Amino acid sequence: MSSGEKPLLSVTGMVGAAIFGALGAVVAFMTAPYLPRLAWGIAWIDPVSIIWVACFLIFGAAAGILCCFIGTVALMFVDPFTPVGPVMKLLATLPMILIPFIILKLKKSWNYSSIELKGKKIIPLTLASIAVRLIIMFPANVLVFIFMFGGVESAGSLWGLQGIWVILAVVIVINTLQGIWDIGISWLIVYPTKIYQYATW
Repeated sequence: MSSGEKPLLSVTGMVGAAIFGALGAVVAFMTAPYLPRLAWGIAWIDPVSIIWVACFLIFGAAAGILCCFIGTVALMFVDPFTPVGPVMKLLATLPMILIPFIILKLKKSWNYSSIELKGKKIIPLTLASIAVRLIIMFPANVLVFIFMFGGVESAGSLWGLQGIWVILAVVIVINTLQGIWDIGISWLIVYPTKIYQYATW
């Protein structure tokens, strides 16, 4: 690390991760019973991951990742679909933080800082994050159906379709929507409100 480079995880970032992780658990406790879900418990929108991504936008990638793990542990005590729900939420949210982090680090013409995400760069970063999220969540959902529902055929039983195609369609639709909401809503919270001025990275 050069003399002028900020650490990936500062004390402020650790405190922020703990606060946002706990906040996510409180929000989950308050909203979980009311979230619109598919037949097998997948929520159409989940505000918890919006809080986790907001932590990343304010405190940086290391704090955002730490927040995800703290929040996942906290969710184990409040999520009605524990432990599968919290683990799947973790797998789905990590790409929304890791992919922007990796791209910002690799693209030398971009600065690794919160201000870099203020403008249009957030759009390609969001699309790349969603693409990786889809690659991860499809096999993850297949495994869930194999071990929890006795096979992928059960996914299509309600519609009389091949289960694997139902899972693929659900993964694409749900994770694309949630990916847009995760970054889009957290972006609206952090940037138009000027909270980004207090970002630590």
